[in-house]
Parts: sequence; structure tokens; C-alpha cells
Amino acid sequence: MFYKWNAPFNDSPELWLTLGGDRSHSRKYPQASQWIQLAAPQQSISGEVTDCSFSLSSPPHLSGGNNHWRFDIQNPGLKKLTVLTEISCPDGSHMDFSNHTYSEKERTSIDFTVNQEGTYAIRATLLDTEKNAVQSQKEWNLEYRGIEQEKEFLKQKLSDIKEGLRKNTGLNEPVLDNFINQLDSLQGRVVMLESEKKMDNRKSSGNPVENLRNEIERLSQMVAAAAQDSATKSFAVYQSNPWAYFHPEETLPDSGKLCRRISSQLCIDEYDSQALMIMNYVGKTLNIRAWCDPFKQGEKTLGTSCLQLRESIVVPTVRGEDVADALPLLNQAGLIVAPRDEARQLWLTFNSTGLEPGKYSSTLHLKTVEPVPSMISIPIELEVADLKMPDESPLRFCVWANAEKEPDYILKDLVEHGVNVQFASTPTGTCNAQGSLTGTIDFSAHDAAVKRLSPYGIILFIGPQHFLTGAEQFSDGWNIAFVEFMREWASHLKLLGLGYDDYAIYPYDEPASPFSQTSINLAKVARLIRQADPSIQIYANPTSGTTMDSLKMWEGLVDIWCPAIELLDRFGDEILPFAKQNGNETWYYDASGRARTLSCLGLFRWRFWHAWNLGLTGVGWWTYKYGNYLWDGFNPNDDYFSHVYDAQDAIITSKRWEAAREGIEDYEILFLLKELIRQAEDAGYSSDTLNDARQILSKTPQSVENTLAAVGRRLPLTTDSVPQYEAATESIDSARAQILSACLKLKGELSEQNQTGH
Repeated sequence: MFYKWNAPFNDSPELWLTLGGDRSHSRKYPQASQWIQLAAPQQSISGEVTDCSFSLSSPPHLSGGNNHWRFDIQNPGLKKLTVLTEISCPDGSHMDFSNHTYSEKERTSIDFTVNQEGTYAIRATLLDTEKNAVQSQKEWNLEYRGIEQEKEFLKQKLSDIKEGLRKNTGLNEPVLDNFINQLDSLQGRVVMLESEKKMDNRKSSGNPVENLRNEIERLSQMVAAAAQDSATKSFAVYQSNPWAYFHPEETLPDSGKLCRRISSQLCIDEYDSQALMIMNYVGKTLNIRAWCDPFKQGEKTLGTSCLQLRESIVVPTVRGEDVADALPLLNQAGLIVAPRDEARQLWLTFNSTGLEPGKYSSTLHLKTVEPVPSMISIPIELEVADLKMPDESPLRFCVWANAEKEPDYILKDLVEHGVNVQFASTPTGTCNAQGSLTGTIDFSAHDAAVKRLSPYGIILFIGPQHFLTGAEQFSDGWNIAFVEFMREWASHLKLLGLGYDDYAIYPYDEPASPFSQTSINLAKVARLIRQADPSIQIYANPTSGTTMDSLKMWEGLVDIWCPAIELLDRFGDEILPFAKQNGNETWYYDASGRARTLSCLGLFRWRFWHAWNLGLTGVGWWTYKYGNYLWDGFNPNDDYFSHVYDAQDAIITSKRWEAAREGIEDYEILFLLKELIRQAEDAGYSSDTLNDARQILSKTPQSVENTLAAVGRRLPLTTDSVPQYEAATESIDSARAQILSACLKLKGELSEQNQTGH
């Protein structure tokens, strides 16, 4: 009998048994008469002093039915770690789990079913996977006594809740009434258990004891938070990580994160996203109005355009899960509807466009609409640094959006989110078999598109070979006519004011396997374009079966290389040097499905740090929007590639789309630091500040990329993932603050040197 258990990081046969963890693979197969022990390589106890540690997030306890245990892992060294959990059951059977991590801080969890009375021996081991060395180990022997134990546990939890309410008599009366009503209801349900003599602990959402236990745990956490944070209010406002998992019912307050102040530091022309959690503590739905005062700079009063208030809305995924992703602006009244005992996430988008450097202040107000309202006011501090984001981004950003035919508000949204690769209509022409163009080339749609889009980045023209008709494609006559067609087109673009750097020809989408018809035809079209005008840029985005043989077919024929990320993963060490040596620009792109659950940090922010570290000048993915109804998808089976949502005469952004904009800004601020270092070196300047800036630029980008990669490409749809996202967010915020500080110091010293001449 052979078992292949899930192994972390790489599919190594040596680790299959050592790191077994899929609980569906127990140590007994159905036909076996007895349980077996599988041999495993010996694990050594690490002799090194380690800063890795792990602990249970709550005291160990066994309950009938499903048990959810959470481990909090501290891993400052970003090692590849695994928590191995082995559970020996009273009948001698075993359950094994492996949870893998290399994040700095992470909460991981296991779910296991308890359905036998007796003693459970549980051992959790924190393992350095690369060295197969134990970092730490914990053991528990826990007794499960069936329904009597359940009753005792639930009664004790209810007693603790009641005592907590008794000690906090200053609670808002409606909040207190809500908690007492819930407490009375839960106590009544526990009393009903008195008649039960045994339990059916099969794992099921219909297990009444398990459901009751979960409701009591939820009430306990809400009471603890409300007692500390909501003494006189019907709701409370907490800090909320904008990029982490959030769910109105599952996300519960953390009393240590009450929001008392909102602060943001931006460069000029930069955006910043923050989020707050609003928790309703009363037994009714609350309408909460949110607004902010005009911003002030000293005695000068400004408007509120530098801050937009949005609400994160839960949308379905292609697999039927829930994810809070859509970010519509608050309605005309600024109302947030918060059902009883649920949370809502308020999204804040800061925008420093047009602001002068300096400090600005305002106040965010949240007030319930009820006879005796509750109101919370939170001061806002906005600091705009004396550093301007580049007028023209050093990064090409492409999401295959056909803005030519879209309303103005969509083009505006694309530009505001950094999209600077546009697509415009190709002119049309006809020819005869002798190779002469017949009639005039039709530039009408083309010219309108160029006029509209050319101010907003480079234009890609797709498949011009398909727009010259009249003779068979690639026949001798057609080839002659196509060369003339391209020459006239290039001359026409010059008349429209476009230089060769302002556009490129995109003959075929995703050429793949070597010697396929598309790959061969790309070479044919590119040679004809080179013959027409060698300065015309040609774009190619190879994917899938591409090999170095494919690339050599296009050597000298492609100016902008944009390989799929799968090619970088497969043979980036070969393709990137080739592309950089044989082209003007090198980008990369991907087309990840189930887009709504892609990680804002682990993919959307990561993409841009990855591009910087590889020395690339372009990033893209499929796609901005796809289909006509973006809330459910193009059809019931669509893979949700879209990154925005539609509304009446408006486009609604998403968390992913905001994360993309912040990723572009990450890239741009790295570029600013690099430029300041270059300016200092060109001027022969030398200082400790310059040396520090060099160190930051050489080390920080790779460190941040590693941190973001450790988060993972897909958002875990559980609140257990929040600590990992908070740690990663703190890390990237700290890195950004370091980079900004280095820019400001170096800029200041260079300015002083220019003024004094020393």
C-alpha cells in the first residue's frame, strides 16, 4: 500500500512521508484490520539558537464534532517552516496535518473531528523544512468526556460572558440589552442539552452542539471588545487591513485595534488606500452616516476631494465563495447599512493630486440615524511630502482595455490607475494581385482613436496584416502592397504627431510553439514591416510552448518583448537576457483566472516589485473588464477575469484594482530613488546619505518581493489569514517609508549643494 502525502515547497520523495499532512490520508485504509505506522526519516533537534516560535492562539480544548485549532507562527528569518500536527485518538487511530509557511508572521489552522470519548495525545512540531530540524515542539494530552464535558464548557463560557457584562455596567444600554438577550437565548439552548445523554459528533453543519458552541464563542469575543471600546456607543470603529480577508459576519472586532486616528503620508500625485471596520453592537440594523470635514492646511481651508469614502461589498466568486472586493462610493447620503451584530468595511482613498507639500487635517464623522444617535469622530492627518511622482511613468502598464470605444469615465479610470498602454483601430486598405494599393487608405476610425488615446501612453495596433485585403495574404502581390501600406501608415502617424516611440505594431496575440503557423507568420509580417520602415516598433507576447528556438525565429524582428510569466518561471534566465539584448523594452504579463480571489499583496503588489527586480519596464495582465455585466461575470461559467464592476454611467473600482495602482506607485518611488542616486553620482557627490540610499535600493526591493511572495498568489478566504497580511502590510509600509525618507534626504542634500556650490 502506497501513500503520497502532501509535501511542502517541492515534490521531493524524501519528504512525502516526513511531511504528510492531508488529513484524508490517514494511517489506515478501509480494508485494513489494524492501524499501521509508516516509517519516516529521522528528524534532528536543531542545535541552533532560533528566533522561530509558534503557539496556540487560544488554550487547548477538545469539543465534540469539528475542532478548529489555530497556530500563531513567528518567523523573522523567513525560513521555510512546517507545523506538523499528529493526533493519536482513543481507538489507536491517527490524524496527521502539515501546514507550511515562510512568512514573517502567520496564523495557520487545522480542523479535525472528535467523535470518541477518551484521551487524545496531540503533538505539534515546528520544523525547519530545508534542514529537517525541529525548531520547537509542544504536546498535550486532552480528555474528551462527551456531552457532560460539552455542558460544563458551554456553561463556563456563558458564565464568563455574564460576569464580563456585570463588571461593565457603563455599556451603552441598547448594546447591553442586545448582549443580555443573546445570552438568555444561548442559556436556554444549553439547558435543553440537559436531556441529552449522548451526542452525534459527525462533522456536519447541522450539529446543534457545535453550532451552539460557535455562537457562544462569537458572543464572547464581541462582548470582550464592546466592553473595552463601546461603553457609550452603539457601534465601534476599528483599524482594518485593506488587503486582508474581510467578511461582514465572520470578521470580529479586535479590541486592541480601536481606531483613534487616521494618518497618511503621500508624495505629490499619489494615492493611498486605508480601511476601517465598523461593528454594529446593537440588536437592530443601523444606518450610519459617514462624512468628513473640509481639509485644512493651517488657516487655509480646502475641499474634500483629496479623500473618497467607499464601502467594500461582498461579491460571489466563480466557485460560489464570498469575497469583499467591489468598492462603490458611498451613496448620496453617505449611508452605511450595518445589520445587527455585523461588521462593515469603510474604504478610504487618499489622493494628493494638486496638493502642495505640507500637513493637512480633517475629521471623519460617523453618526447613526436614530432618535438618540451615536457619533464617533476620528481626526485625520494627511502629510504631503516634497517629492513628486514622475509626470511620465517609467513603467508600461497594460490590461488590454479597449478604451477607444469606451465612455470617457472609463478612460479616466484607466489613466488614473496608471494604464499607459492603449489600443487603437488599424487603418484599412485594399490591394490587387500585382501589389498595388487600390483606392485610398481609410484612416477615419484610426485618426479619431489616435487623437483620443495618444496623450495617455503608447498605442499598440493589433494585426494590421488582417486589414489589407484584395489579394491573398502573403502572396507576392500582397507582400509588396503590405510594405507600401505600412510606409504610408508610418508617414501618416508622423503627420499626427506620433514618433516611433509612441506606438508599436502587435501582429499576433500569444505566439507559442516553435514552427506553429502563428509563430511563422509573425516572422513573415515582422520582416515586411522592417522592409517598410526599420524604425517601426514591433511587439510580441510569447506564451505556452515557446522555446529558445521560437525566440531565435524572431531575433532582430521584435522591439518590445512581453513574455508570459510562465516563460519567466520556466526559463527566465535564458529568455530575459535574450529579450533585453534583442529589443528596446522588456515587459511581462499573466492571465490568472478566478481573479476575484487573487491576493492583493501576493500577486497585485508583488508583480511590480518582481518587475523591478528583473529590470523590466512593463507589467500587464488580462484584463480590465470582460463582458457587459461585471458583477456576476460574462456568463454563469465565466472565470471572472475582470477587475472592475459596472454601474449606471460609472465604473466601480475593486480592492485588486486599487492594489495595482499602489504597486505602480511602489515601482515609481523606487525609480525616483534610483534617479536621485544617479544625479548625485553624476555630480560627483558623496555622503553617508548617498551610501544609505544605495544600500536601501540594493537590498529592500528583493526583501519586499520575498515578503509579498510568501503571502501567496491566492487570498485565503478565512479570518485566520489576517495576521499574515497584517505582517506583510507592515513590512511593505516600513520599506516604503524608508525609501521615501532616503529620497527626501538625498533630494535635500543635492538641493543644498546646488545652492552653495559645495
